[in-house]
Order: sequence, then structure tokens, then C-alpha cells
Amino acid sequence: MLLRNRDFWSGLVFLLFGVVLIVFLIPSGIVEPKRIKFAVLSPSYYPRIIAIAMSLIGLAICIGSLKGKDDDFVTSSIDLYAMGKVVTVFIVLFATAYALPHAGFVLASAVALVVLMALAGERNPFIVVGVSIILPIVLYLFFTKLASVPIPGGILDPILQRI
Repeated sequence: MLLRNRDFWSGLVFLLFGVVLIVFLIPSGIVEPKRIKFAVLSPSYYPRIIAIAMSLIGLAICIGSLKGKDDDFVTSSIDLYAMGKVVTVFIVLFATAYALPHAGFVLASAVALVVLMALAGERNPFIVVGVSIILPIVLYLFFTKLASVPIPGGILDPILQRI
């Protein structure tokens, strides 16, 4: 029975959220300049790509779930450990969003990446530290230097301006 297929409903939620992003949230929430030389520099370009990808993934999950049988449905109890991880991820994301204007993109993202990678089970310190430091700096430099998009530097702004 389709009503009991969790994969179908999960895919449908992804599909609908992607469509809502494309049709309503992105056009109403992102201010577009009148003339943009390259579409890639448009503020809505990357959010739109993510929303389209989310919609396509949701559609693929829905279609894939239709091939399964009803007896594939498994009832299970709530895993409190997994639920705690989900809550922790949301807390980290909200804390990062709050810290961005004060600490800056590089510092807030580096701390968030360390916590999220540890939560995901990554234990190699070279990977954790390397990704947490290199990725935010590369993204910061790409958007500020190449794309001319202002990114909050926060307390590291004097150092980042010299790069």
C-alpha cells in the first residue's frame, strides 16, 4: 500500500520542498539585480541549482519507491541516539547562522565543520583539521576575490584582507 511507503513520502516531501523553493521562496526572498553579465553571478543561481537537484532527487526517490513491495515497510521504534544527532545538527546550523555576522564565515564554518565531521564519525585529525580550515578559506576567497560577493570576515577580516 502506497500510504505506508516511507520512501515515497520522503521523496514527495523533497520534491515539493524543491518546487516551493523554485516557485515561491527563491523569487520572493532573493533580490536580483537588473542586469547580470553572467548567470553564474546571479544571487539566485546556486540556490536554484540546489532546489532543482532536490526536486529531481525527490522525484527519483518517489519513482524508485513505487517498484518496492508493501512488505518492504518495516515498523521500528524511534532511535533516540539518531534523533539526538539530528537535533545536534540543527543546533550547530542555527549557532553557525548566529555566529556568521560576529565571527565571520571562515571561523564560524571551520568550527561547524569540526563539530559536524566529529558527529559524522570522522576521526582522522588530518582530514578534520584540513577540511575545516582549507574549505572555508577557499570558499571565502572564491566568492570575495573571483565572484565579488561580499562574505562576512568577522574577527579574521584583517588577516583575510591581506590574502
